[in-house]
Amino acid sequence: MSFLGVEPGLVPQYVGYQMQTTVIAFMVLGIVFVSLRLFARYVSGSRMGIDDILILPAIVCYLGQRVTGLLMVRRGGIGYHAIWLKTYHPLALQTFAKLQIVMVILYSASVTFPKLSMLGLYLRIFVGKRERIAAYTTMGIVSASFIALILCALLQCAPLGYLWNKAGHPGGHCFNTGVFWRYGSLPNLITDLAMLVLPLPCIWKLKLSQRDKIGLVFTFITGSIGIITAIVRIAFFWNIDGQTDVTWAAVRLGEITIAEPGVYLIAACLPTYRSLFRFFKERTGLTTKGSTQNTWGSKKDTSGMELPSRHTVKSAADGFEELSDEDLISRRISKNKNSTHVQATDYGYKKDPKHRNSNREIRVQREVRVDSVLR
Repeated sequence: MSFLGVEPGLVPQYVGYQMQTTVIAFMVLGIVFVSLRLFARYVSGSRMGIDDILILPAIVCYLGQRVTGLLMVRRGGIGYHAIWLKTYHPLALQTFAKLQIVMVILYSASVTFPKLSMLGLYLRIFVGKRERIAAYTTMGIVSASFIALILCALLQCAPLGYLWNKAGHPGGHCFNTGVFWRYGSLPNLITDLAMLVLPLPCIWKLKLSQRDKIGLVFTFITGSIGIITAIVRIAFFWNIDGQTDVTWAAVRLGEITIAEPGVYLIAACLPTYRSLFRFFKERTGLTTKGSTQNTWGSKKDTSGMELPSRHTVKSAADGFEELSDEDLISRRISKNKNSTHVQATDYGYKKDPKHRNSNREIRVQREVRVDSVLR
């Protein structure tokens, strides 16, 4: 039951626990997924990029929004009918209105920073001028939408205090907040579509097998799954009247408002887990001897995308390979300023020709170092 006291003999309807459960669940999920992302960067040994940096304000705003959601349940009366609150706990309605402003601001930030992080990841792998311009343009639209939502939240009433104290501000007025809530997610939907489509032309131009292309498409699609919750949120606000019985309707509307940033945050973390999967695969002993090992380097393609390129090494049963004379060299590839520097050193074993049937071998290893690569 909420903090709100219940009058003797009166048992009001209450469903606020539903939103509270959603808030706590997504709070835990957000912490887990961001922690796994940071751990993935640690085990991969790669430097933090702009996409990793943007995740930090994302998780801060994300947790702030969850705390605000809990306060709206515990202090703002979410889960009760507004008519009951107006009769028995009118101050709860004022608290609800004030916290709603904070919720809008933190919601906007919690959606914006994960999307900027994904676009920052695109900028790390796009080398084509058109692709980079498209990514920067999308970042600009996402940022402009963020600023617009904050301004709408702060300027929805004149004066702002009229929102929670109409009697104290005669002559005050508010714009149609119902329209604001219904159309406020449309920019998110548009930019989600842009982020979904943006890498596809580059992927299909890559000289890769159909299987590899599908794998890359799937990787980028996981970063755009927020589009699903954006569509659901728009549908919720179109079909649920959030103005008549605000605190009762806020349970369903609040749940999707909490869930949407959570899905965006998770989506922004998923593409970084490849090195984490590789780490656990090695620790659990799933890599078997004599199998084909894939070493990923960086490859600049004419499609305008710089993606990991796969170098396949067929291992011998003992984990080493036989190399030719020309393989026993060090190769250095230095590209221009828009490309990745790759340094690969091939080591293997080479049998002594004089003892080709003997067990005398020189055993060394293969080392590949890649700067700035998608992991």
